[in-house]
Amino acid sequence: MFEIRFYLNRFFISSCITDKGIYSLNILRICNNTRDFTIAESLGEETEIRKKHFKTLINHLSGYFSGDTDIFRAETDFEGFSEREMKIFRHLMNVPSGHITTYGALAKHALGNNANRYVGRALSRNRLQLIVPCHRVVMKDLKIGGFTSHLGLKLKILLLQSEGITVKNNKIEHCRIYSF
Repeated sequence: MFEIRFYLNRFFISSCITDKGIYSLNILRICNNTRDFTIAESLGEETEIRKKHFKTLINHLSGYFSGDTDIFRAETDFEGFSEREMKIFRHLMNVPSGHITTYGALAKHALGNNANRYVGRALSRNRLQLIVPCHRVVMKDLKIGGFTSHLGLKLKILLLQSEGITVKNNKIEHCRIYSF
């Protein structure tokens, strides 16, 4: 596994990459200023395939932060997730930037039932921020719900707002709801 920490746009980001693809992607800190891509540190073995996965990731992230790309299509390593969790993640990966869905709609379409809480638990295990865009999942009354990140709801709100979604008092005001 190859771990790399880097600055891009307003964020300090950590990613682990295996030969299968991106294993994790987490925003660690929100910076005061926008920064060009800069590697802060790297650990582990950097193979040619891992370099390729990382280059693809940086291209997707750059596109996302500039508003050009809304869905990531990078090779992803889902090792350790259950088949049900991966169904949820794969459905959620189709929700484009600027759109939201609810825990209930995601449960219905990914699992064929009303397992809203299971969806919430699965999303709390998501180690692939932005690739599996769990920030786009809200409660049925359009309250923003939870967000498992050490940056918490501040990051969820920032990401939603950066995608053109209006959030006021922890509730979505203006948005497009994604239909599966």
